[in-house]
Amino acid sequence: MATAITLGCPTASSAPIPHPAPAIVVPGATTATSHTSASITSQTASSHCRQPPQVGLAIPNLPLRLPDGTKRHRRDSWWDIITHWLVGDPERNLDVPLKDWPPDWYRGLNRPLTSKYGQRATATLEFIEVFQSNEPRFLAAYPEAEEGHSWLLHAIKAARRECQAFSSSISRSAFRPLCPSCLRSDIDPSTIGSTTTRYYTHVVLVTTPH
Repeated sequence: MATAITLGCPTASSAPIPHPAPAIVVPGATTATSHTSASITSQTASSHCRQPPQVGLAIPNLPLRLPDGTKRHRRDSWWDIITHWLVGDPERNLDVPLKDWPPDWYRGLNRPLTSKYGQRATATLEFIEVFQSNEPRFLAAYPEAEEGHSWLLHAIKAARRECQAFSSSISRSAFRPLCPSCLRSDIDPSTIGSTTTRYYTHVVLVTTPH
């Protein structure tokens, strides 16, 4: 006699079900997400019964396209990245926030999404972890965000290279430097008005004894 089996969320005692790898789809055009509508507090929310999006995986292209065929201003792209990471964008087929994606959703068969996922992670983690989600200070340190997400990513990577070069040059010093990235959340935005100033602040000599 055949027994019907109902598939559902795994219980605490059941073995975990591996995430399938859905096909990649091109996101459609819908209404843009504004700064005020994005709930940052949702970053702590998680689902114990998360399944891959039924229509496939998608990371929306930037700038976001509006229903009338136009695109959002490039200056808003950085915030759209934050929103997609923390909240998602179901109307553009991003049903699961990027922060909750398991690796097989952007690797393996889905490797075309690897680069885009990595770019989103770079910008978002710089904002959240380094600047503690402080928007004024983040934008003061990275005015390139006004020009679009590509310019912002170049600036973040350049600042990190400066930090690495600085760390390497003093790695054998008698003093241990405090990582410049750790200082950036305390930067006074009034002191950061140019790329040169930002890079100087990023590699500022702050040392502490071993």
